[in-house]
Amino acid sequence: MSPDLSTYLYEHKIIGFREDLIDWLNDAKRSGVLTFEDVEVCAGMLMDIVFGALLPRRPLRTTAAKVASIVHIKKRLEIFLRGITYRPQ
Repeated sequence: MSPDLSTYLYEHKIIGFREDLIDWLNDAKRSGVLTFEDVEVCAGMLMDIVFGALLPRRPLRTTAAKVASIVHIKKRLEIFLRGITYRPQ
């Protein structure tokens, strides 16, 4: 990451959200609500799921399209929380 980008992300508190998420995940792990190995990997994946979904794409022109976008983010988070089953063939 370039120093300018890093400074921008901290100044606009974007990275701060990641740090808050890491703190929340650590609390959830300590209390037994969530189980995972690496809090930074987990936080990064959640940030990618939510903020990656918000990256510019086609403009969402209708209320239905905006609602569908929110539903998709929630489904992605549900998949993350439930996990998936991997069965090598």
